[in-house]
Amino acid sequence: MYEGQANSESQTVPAKCYFSAMDGLDFPPRSGWRRASPETLGFEPAALARACNHAEASEIDWPVDVGAMVFRDDPPPFNRLLGPTKPRG
Repeated sequence: MYEGQANSESQTVPAKCYFSAMDGLDFPPRSGWRRASPETLGFEPAALARACNHAEASEIDWPVDVGAMVFRDDPPPFNRLLGPTKPRG
């Protein structure tokens, strides 16, 4: 839900009410990420490769559409979206 949108009681709710829990969190930039080798960061390259392969092979069977998951698995009144979602992955 964003500022100017109405909630279920048809009242306008400021966006800051929904996002205040995120105040003070430090997010990385959207682009320009620094690159480093696994060794530089203290990882063993072979072990890191095994972990990455395991993660890719262990993908869950959830749909890519996160919004569909909310409607499928959450009981009312928690099965409604408060804002836009993006495909996961």
